[in-house]
Amino acid sequence: MNACTKTLLSLLVTLLTGLTCLATDYHTRLRDKTTGEAVAGATALLLAPDSTTLAVVVSDAEGAVRLSGEGACCLRISHLMYHPLTVDLVGATLPDTLRLEPRSELLEGLVVSADRPVMKLLEGGISSYDVELLFEKSPVSTAYEMLCRLPGMREEGGVPVLAGVSGFTLVMNGKPSSLPQDQLLEQLKSIPVSLVASAEISYTPIARYRAKGASVNIVLKHQSRDRVTSGLSAQLFGTYTSQYYSRYAAGGSALYTSPSGLSVSGRYGAGLGDRISDLSVVTGPIGSLPEIRTRNVGKSSFTTHTLSLDLGYRKGRHDLSTTYYGTFFPNNHFAEKDIERSHPIEKEQESTQGTHHLSVEYGYDGHLMIGAFYTDYHHSQSVTYGTGMDATPSEAFAFDNGQRSRVVGAHVDNSHRLGGGWGIEYGSKFSLSHTANRQQYWVVAGETQTTDPTERVSRELLADIYLGVKKQLTSALSIDATLIGDYARYYGHEETFRLMPQASLLYRISQTDMLQLSFNSQKKYPAYFEREPFSTQRSALQVWQGNPDIRPFVTYNAQAVYVLRGKYQFVISDNYAPHCFIQQMYLDPELEKIVYKTWNWHYYNNLSLTAVAPLPKTDWWQGRLVLDVGSTWIKLDVPFVGTVDRRRTYLFGSLSNDFVLSERNGLTAGLDLSYITGSMQGIYDISDLANLSARMKWVSRDKKWSVTVRGNDLLEKGSPRVRANQGVQQFDFVPSRHGRNFSLDIRYTFGNYKSVKSPSLLDTSRFGM
Repeated sequence: MNACTKTLLSLLVTLLTGLTCLATDYHTRLRDKTTGEAVAGATALLLAPDSTTLAVVVSDAEGAVRLSGEGACCLRISHLMYHPLTVDLVGATLPDTLRLEPRSELLEGLVVSADRPVMKLLEGGISSYDVELLFEKSPVSTAYEMLCRLPGMREEGGVPVLAGVSGFTLVMNGKPSSLPQDQLLEQLKSIPVSLVASAEISYTPIARYRAKGASVNIVLKHQSRDRVTSGLSAQLFGTYTSQYYSRYAAGGSALYTSPSGLSVSGRYGAGLGDRISDLSVVTGPIGSLPEIRTRNVGKSSFTTHTLSLDLGYRKGRHDLSTTYYGTFFPNNHFAEKDIERSHPIEKEQESTQGTHHLSVEYGYDGHLMIGAFYTDYHHSQSVTYGTGMDATPSEAFAFDNGQRSRVVGAHVDNSHRLGGGWGIEYGSKFSLSHTANRQQYWVVAGETQTTDPTERVSRELLADIYLGVKKQLTSALSIDATLIGDYARYYGHEETFRLMPQASLLYRISQTDMLQLSFNSQKKYPAYFEREPFSTQRSALQVWQGNPDIRPFVTYNAQAVYVLRGKYQFVISDNYAPHCFIQQMYLDPELEKIVYKTWNWHYYNNLSLTAVAPLPKTDWWQGRLVLDVGSTWIKLDVPFVGTVDRRRTYLFGSLSNDFVLSERNGLTAGLDLSYITGSMQGIYDISDLANLSARMKWVSRDKKWSVTVRGNDLLEKGSPRVRANQGVQQFDFVPSRHGRNFSLDIRYTFGNYKSVKSPSLLDTSRFGM
């Protein structure tokens, strides 16, 4: 063998040796076989055939294990509280998830005590809150109240708000819903907080939630793959509210699960009562009128019914569910008078409304989701103004109008974990709507007119497709990026297609500290009726106008979120929305009326800095402080004025307090105070707002009965006063004068869950080789 041949053979052996010695990456997650929860602090050993240790690592808070080694034959997992587990790697692929069997042996004389963490960070920087622990000494009764009191959340104008973002997507049990978010919020009001396991807040978009911005996932206590809950848990409630008039509500919710994997849940609520409305406007000169002074005081009487049913079945990796949701407003009556007139004219309105929604969802192994839905909505009303008077005034009118909308849609979402810390997710959704809007006047300007009804039918197709990739760069650093293709076709108008990028970077400083940078974009559409060319009278001096020219817009949000010690949050956010639309009131000198209309602006931009800090906790008190400072820039075209550029800075602060009056007797109380300096919206300048609310709750020793008393807006400073001072647009506007209300809520909970372990596999460790 010559020297050349020896050299080539030597190089070949070296190359082959190098190839066989390339290290292989191993990634998996550890889960408790009974509860399905992540197992942290487990030791993972990567072993060679001669039992040499190639690598060793400890699982993190999410149970993640990442190792790298060459020539490994097995992976061995050990933990004090679990049976050892050995996984053969020769000729096999390491599973994505390993499930550890808890030890059943009891260690006598050993007592371990530790504080359960209220919040833990999940993959992707998601903050998961233990609801039972977070609200164990709080008078919170429903899932809705819980949502409004999560760290970083608050209620503003009757709507939950997440600090640092312009909006969020509400998700339940990790499944996106085709229901409007306001209807999902109504559902939460009928769900007892005792049925909520955890709440997850993500400031970055989660594609499988169909969330193009921040999201909040409410996780109810239900079956998992490794642990089922059998039995019945239910709650009945009754509520009385006094807000000038009285309102009553009653209902209940129930959840039944069986070891076979079947689950059935239902919620029903009914309400009736009266509400007061008190809206006043004072304008400057308009047309030939020196001014307009109007104050419409009214009373609405209503009856409501809400019903939802969920049927689910879980078997192995398969998860099938179907949901029905319905709301019914069978007979609503509204009457008001303009008490500023020397001879007040009465307006009366009769209306009915209903929604039916049915959806079917299939999930596989926690990553594939396929679903379809159908929604049917109808609304009709009859309005008369001034026609009941002996001498019908010249401005009297009467009309009927209504809407019927049907929407059908479907979606598919999937995700995969790839090697090397990579992940991919993709999916698509479409919806097709058919909406008929009609309106017919019977009396116009005091004259009886039987005209043909005006009816318009509109169809809209919305579709999107997305592709996202994730990469775990190190154990502490990860990135993800998603590209969304959004298609919209409003038949008879326009076709649009937009590419919307989203990206985030997460740096986990420790188990409780993180820094997250993100950018996302979200498209918003006008309501179906806002695009119709209708004009609808509200009174002799007020009119609502549709706008066929209104167009959807995309809002862009960039933010940095820092979480310190798992409880302190700091958010810097900038929200930019070119061509956004918001309904505004303005004066029309030609019509000599007050007009309400929605139109596209040039842009809206808001920069804010938010801090959320729980205060030092004692045995009898816990509190939370929220501070927010921001600046808003807007540019819009104002009718009869021209283009207007505006900027304004605002400050917001809130302090919530929970007191334990008597732990033995289950008596707690709360006191919340919030204040925001004057802000603006379009041409509106909004007054400072202050809100003081108090509550007290009693819970029986067996946790079955609870009684809660609340007082909201005790200072009567929580309703805005609005002023405009832009050219001819000179007016003062008070939307409501009666914000203070008191309520009594009584609930009875019965039944409980009985945990049932999944059957263990036969132990074959002593059989064979």
